[in-house]
Amino acid sequence: MIFIRLIPLMMGVILPLQAQDAPAELRNDISELIAGHTAARIRSAAANYGKAFLPDECARHFESAFSAGQVIEDESKTDCPAATYWSNQTLKQFERRDYDANHTISRMREILKQDTPDEETEAKRLHALYVKIAKVYRPILRQREASKETEILQANAAREGVQTLDFGVQMEIEPGDTNLKDINRGTRETGVAFYTRMTRKLAFTDLPEAIRLQIDNIPAARSWTFWVPAHAHAQLAAHKASLAQKAQEQRSAMMQRLVGKRRKPSAATLPTTPAPAAPEDEVTMVKIKVWKDDPNSPVQTLPDVTTDMF
Repeated sequence: MIFIRLIPLMMGVILPLQAQDAPAELRNDISELIAGHTAARIRSAAANYGKAFLPDECARHFESAFSAGQVIEDESKTDCPAATYWSNQTLKQFERRDYDANHTISRMREILKQDTPDEETEAKRLHALYVKIAKVYRPILRQREASKETEILQANAAREGVQTLDFGVQMEIEPGDTNLKDINRGTRETGVAFYTRMTRKLAFTDLPEAIRLQIDNIPAARSWTFWVPAHAHAQLAAHKASLAQKAQEQRSAMMQRLVGKRRKPSAATLPTTPAPAAPEDEVTMVKIKVWKDDPNSPVQTLPDVTTDMF
């Protein structure tokens, strides 16, 4: 696996759009990585399957699928499922604007015509190229995802029925069933984590903390849809730090009242509260839809989450 397309967001200032474009050297490196990685796969398949495998035909099918620039959902129905699978992986890992498709195909053909390199040496070369790319490419992807998140939040804010809760969490409810009470620690929900396309059972503890801490503000509904932005983690951490600071001040004031005039406690003797751990740098916005799993009103069919991705 070269890269994960859904790279986590980098919290902080969103840079201008121009800063999100991949520089020429990075585009060349990505093209070289794709070409080398695909050539290595074709050579490995040829070594494993012998004469039953046709490297030139496989390369031609990869070139056709990759040049089209679109993921083919049913790989099994293509003439070369392996080549289609490799193409799909690459198209999901890199955005088309970040490599030169023609140059990539040309380099792959050149590499396949060369003498077979030492497998370990070639693996080290590709790994070194991957490390070089990661240092530059990850921040660019985070900036793009941050911009996408901002657009989504702004569009949501303009829609009727979307509420903004604490920590920047946005919520939209599906009303109409007053028998379905608030989400609480004693129930289980059927939910969808849209960012990972997972449909599964969600316990209350599975929900992000930014949602759980304000459960009292969430009304009864047929379903709830939440958008938890990346910056919610920073706001939540600041909220916790503020509460910890207030608690420490209250303890200090109580200690002072207990000691009174007999002895003034030094700063070293006052109880201290450790600073909260900083949120992870790499976080991403999450969209979660929750249905109450109620025996009297069961969820019969979950929607196709692939049609409702952001």
